[in-house]
Amino acid sequence: MKQINVKKARKALAALPEGTTHGETPSLKQVYLPQSHLKAIDPNVPLVIGMRGAGKTFWWGALQDSDVRFLASKSTRQPGLTKDSEVRTGFGVGIAPDEHPDKDTLRQLMINNYEPRMIWRAVQARHVAPGDHPLRKQNTWAKRVK
Repeated sequence: MKQINVKKARKALAALPEGTTHGETPSLKQVYLPQSHLKAIDPNVPLVIGMRGAGKTFWWGALQDSDVRFLASKSTRQPGLTKDSEVRTGFGVGIAPDEHPDKDTLRQLMINNYEPRMIWRAVQARHVAPGDHPLRKQNTWAKRVK
């Protein structure tokens, strides 16, 4: 079994940024892709589920950067993921009411009996609809889901 170089390990740990990620784009030297995170970068997985601290927010921010996508695709040979992949957010850090409903809007939609699956489909459809599509002209998430 290989011995751990304690000095190198301490130096590496000291170089880590303080705190946790809040969706900002990491520098390339901060990117580490364990096998357990492959689903998070798979373009065929439309919704990433994981417990607190599992890396969802890290990859949310990371995959929005073309250089990080290139590094991830190159290191994993993940089919479909490229530097030029289009990345859209369906929910995440910060307020972007035109891109995705916030938690209060989601709560209101649920109270008004909109099905979660239909809400999610409306978010996805909004992102892929061409600029002149009627869905893009709707000014509320209730109208978009309807």
